[in-house]
Amino acid sequence: LLLSALEKSEAPSFTDGYTLGVTYAAILHIINSIFQSHNLAEANSDDELMATVSEMTNASWHGLLAALSLLLDAAQDETARELVLKSHQDFASLCGSLGITIARDAFINALCKASLPPHYDLFITGTKHNEDDKNLVMLSAKNIQCMRSLLSMAHCHGKILGTGWNMVLRALQHLTWILGLVPTDNGQLVPSPSADGANVVKTAALAADLPIICSMLSRLFQSSQYLSEKALMHLIQALCQLSSETEASTSREKSLFSVGKILETCLVNLSRLHVLWDQVSAHLLTVCHEKYTPRRTWGALALTKLLRAAIEADHSTPLSQNPDLTTSLLGPLVQMCEITSEDVRLKQLECLHDILNSRGHTLPLAAWPPVLYILGSVVLADHASPESVVRQGFLSQHLLVNDFLPLIHPACVAQCVEVTGGFGLQRAELNISLTAVGLLWHISDFLYQNHDKISSEGADECGEIRKQKIISGPIVSLRQSNPCDVISFDTLWINLFQRVGDLCIDVRPPVRKSAGQTLFSTLSAHGDLLKPKTWNIVLWKVLFPLLEEVKCLSSTAPDKSLDSTETNTPILVHHSRNTACKQWAETQVGTITGVARVFQTWRKILFSLDNFFGAWELLLRHIESGALHPTSEVSTAALASFQELLKDNGTHEGSPELWDVAWHTWHTIGHRITHPYLSYPVEGGEDLPAQNFLNSLMKIFILIYPRVAPRFTEEDMMSFSKVVRGVAAVPIGPDLPFVLSAQDGNLTPLQSSILAALQCVDQCPDTNKLLSAHIIMEYLVLGTLSYLPPPVLGTPALDLLGKKLAHQTRMSKSEESVYIALGEKCITSAVDIYRARKTEESIIKTHVMENIVKMLRGPLGLKYSCPSQSTWLLCHRTLLSVIEEGVDTACETAEEFKGMWIELGKCLEEFLFGDHRPPMNLTYEERMSHEQLDVKMIRLIQEQILPRASHTPPTFISHVMTLLNRGSVHATSPQPLTTAINTLPLREQFAKSCFETLLQFSFYKASSSSGDVSKLALGTLLKRCQEVLQNYVKDEKLSGRCPLPRSRMAEIAFVMRAISSLIGSLQARRDHMTQVDVEVWKHVVGLYPFLIDCVTCNSNEVRDTLKEALHRFKDLLVPPQLTETEKIPEPTRPEDIIPEVEGEPVENGEKYSATEGELADVDSEVALGEVGSEV
Repeated sequence: LLLSALEKSEAPSFTDGYTLGVTYAAILHIINSIFQSHNLAEANSDDELMATVSEMTNASWHGLLAALSLLLDAAQDETARELVLKSHQDFASLCGSLGITIARDAFINALCKASLPPHYDLFITGTKHNEDDKNLVMLSAKNIQCMRSLLSMAHCHGKILGTGWNMVLRALQHLTWILGLVPTDNGQLVPSPSADGANVVKTAALAADLPIICSMLSRLFQSSQYLSEKALMHLIQALCQLSSETEASTSREKSLFSVGKILETCLVNLSRLHVLWDQVSAHLLTVCHEKYTPRRTWGALALTKLLRAAIEADHSTPLSQNPDLTTSLLGPLVQMCEITSEDVRLKQLECLHDILNSRGHTLPLAAWPPVLYILGSVVLADHASPESVVRQGFLSQHLLVNDFLPLIHPACVAQCVEVTGGFGLQRAELNISLTAVGLLWHISDFLYQNHDKISSEGADECGEIRKQKIISGPIVSLRQSNPCDVISFDTLWINLFQRVGDLCIDVRPPVRKSAGQTLFSTLSAHGDLLKPKTWNIVLWKVLFPLLEEVKCLSSTAPDKSLDSTETNTPILVHHSRNTACKQWAETQVGTITGVARVFQTWRKILFSLDNFFGAWELLLRHIESGALHPTSEVSTAALASFQELLKDNGTHEGSPELWDVAWHTWHTIGHRITHPYLSYPVEGGEDLPAQNFLNSLMKIFILIYPRVAPRFTEEDMMSFSKVVRGVAAVPIGPDLPFVLSAQDGNLTPLQSSILAALQCVDQCPDTNKLLSAHIIMEYLVLGTLSYLPPPVLGTPALDLLGKKLAHQTRMSKSEESVYIALGEKCITSAVDIYRARKTEESIIKTHVMENIVKMLRGPLGLKYSCPSQSTWLLCHRTLLSVIEEGVDTACETAEEFKGMWIELGKCLEEFLFGDHRPPMNLTYEERMSHEQLDVKMIRLIQEQILPRASHTPPTFISHVMTLLNRGSVHATSPQPLTTAINTLPLREQFAKSCFETLLQFSFYKASSSSGDVSKLALGTLLKRCQEVLQNYVKDEKLSGRCPLPRSRMAEIAFVMRAISSLIGSLQARRDHMTQVDVEVWKHVVGLYPFLIDCVTCNSNEVRDTLKEALHRFKDLLVPPQLTETEKIPEPTRPEDIIPEVEGEPVENGEKYSATEGELADVDSEVALGEVGSEV
């Protein structure tokens, strides 16, 4: 064209399009020529040509870049733009191949600017831009074409981009924001479902090209697997840098593009993960620390998904044989424990759970310490984890314990125990804590079943495992007492017991209960695997600290009612557990019971410990404290544990010191519980010791005593007696119908145990013989319960011999019958023991017989006033038996029995002449039978006492004679005369027996003492007869035609019959006058004048008896044949021969002095006669 123009005279005119077209073609041709030259030099390895190309490129890139930029801005045709963009890509690639980074970056920057709207250019070059100002954005067709070209260049020439990746990725990040693309779980970009198009003006071209762009974006990063390691690192570094810039921006919504593409790039390069893992994991951990939640969550998602993929990928060396790679991969997961964000921790724990589920069986030994550290950080950290985190972490721990315990090393088993215990202590979820306790039980079974395998693991191997740990933070440490003292296997047991022990003092009652059951069941089931040294640590570092801690917490627990908000359980609580105090009491019960069961089960092993005595003593102190606890549940359980400890299970019974400690513990408990109830309010019936508690206390003594009997002193017996008396005095209360024993009649189980305890002391072959008197004494004290109820609260204990309490408790008939039954059984037991041992020196020296008589004196004195008629009847039989058995011994050792005779005299007087009126409903037959009992008592005097009068105190014989006189003259019941006239019969048989006894022992001249007694007895008797005769004659004259009372008539008739009997007895002995005292004749003859005075009486009954008496006197009118020395003196009046009260001379020159009792008896009879006269 130009050559043809030369032939013309004027230059032709060219259009602008022609010029631009030629320039456009020339520029493209230049770029293509340089590019082809580079390819030719590279293909032929022509260094000279390569150098020429490099110089040409350096010389031309400035102009070419400017020209291409102008052409790209001016080009309106899509085809033309495509050629320009192709040249742009080629020259940028050429610059990158030649290492001209400035030119490469300049061309890439120009292409990025062309891909985005104009206001993005500053941000692309590195200047910070506020993305929140992008309200309306429109992508033109040229922008889309340029972006596709940029993606194509990055895809085809990514290996030479180097730092140019930074600009490319910035442009792509803005493109994804404009298009509303969000990453999926795999990092791929898809349109956001929530995008509403507010940020971009959508055109038809954009809608058509959007799927293509998304696909190109995915292929771009997926193709990174074909990049060299260096190029790949450039890409990763660019992505990390872009992510850091995004984190530093002030935008409200920060892009997730960089994090998603890091994940996508790494997923397709798993085979080269060792190249980029450190950098990627470090950056993703940084993202996990960000405050912007979406990016933080995505960082955790990317890291955990990448880790799961890496673990599950196939490696040239399996992970089970490559501990270094495993620990390297798990390192970032461990470092996530430092992050407190809930979403990050959830992603971390979900990842761990997935790894255990899919690859847990292939993990090497070195992988388990990091795993356990991660799980331990959930519950053992200083801060409490959210409930969702705890739940997710426990899923993994549950899986590990159930499925992977055989795969981990013993050193890790200890760490596993620590973590499981931590899950039990967490407060977020109760069910997790309870399940954790079950896991600890599962671990104990594992240790038991794999004992040999675990024991064979050496300490060296444990050390090697610890060397492989990759955790930079502190590892969960084992809290053990002294690891040097135990082997590795026992260390595991100690660690397990300590963790369970921590759960036993948890604030939640269900956890405490479950943990306590697990701890003591484990010790009971697997204790045979523990060595003595290990047992020593378990005792002093686990069990005893647990007892002390539970005791302290129980004592400080509040006693106010709990509601569901305080217990964190939306359920109703039973009234027996509705306070913290009651709940801790239940825990204390389980703890005391469990420790005692462990001691009892493994006593043989524990006995071999050097400090077993100290352990035994400390345990008994805790039992003592528990038994004195104000809560009946705790105290009863403590005694039950005490009883369990003392049972003989075929093992060594231990040294005497052990049982001495047990005895002192028992005594302390009994003393504190029963001694005058100082711990209980006067009106606190509900606070009294329960019957089953006291019953257990007595049963425990039965177990203790056979072991301490050889060393049981009198002081110990006295201490035991005080406890027994206090126990017997505790009121039964409203529980009486539920505690009666079917075996022992009306006795309660407690009273049966009291009798069994006393019987145990009595029948034990090792019992000191000196204790027999104390045993009898104790029976006697309890025997007083038969007629005296227990003292009221606050009064002294049972010191009731012969005494009546001023204040007595009011009790029901059924409760009263229980005490009566106990008292009667004790009386019988006391007499049985005495009869068997009455000749023992200790029995004699301690005046046992005197105490028996003193005790029997109470019921016999009350007689009809006794709560139960069976009581005084029993005491009557008992007294007869005791006197018959012991009278010979009493006569042989008179000095030791002086007090007994005094008590016996009082007892006889109160029984025969006491102020006890028979009930109105008493039948005639019953009255006669009761009179026969009185007669038996007189026969006792007649047959057992008076024949031994020379060996008994004179005062006692005088007292007996006085009683016989009273019985022989006045034998009616002491009822009011208005009642006795027609209803009460005279005790004629009793009076006859008394009179016959008097006569029997008045006719003989034996020793001087017998003579004194006879003279005193007959003189008193005859004087009384004389007074009755005189008063009757006088009263009858005064009464006129009115008859005297029936009692007076009966009295005078009886006196007449008594005189007749006396004369008849004298007549029967006329042939043996030397055996009859002369004074007797004088006394009888002196009554004759008074009988004559009664001749004028009006009563036929009196006249009949008078006739009989006078007929008897006819035999006395002829005196018997006496020797010259024996002459009957002149008759004297009876009052002249009655001894004076004071100082009357008797035979052998002795003086007799009447006692106050005798004077009182005489006065009372005289007074009674006067009362009869007045009536």
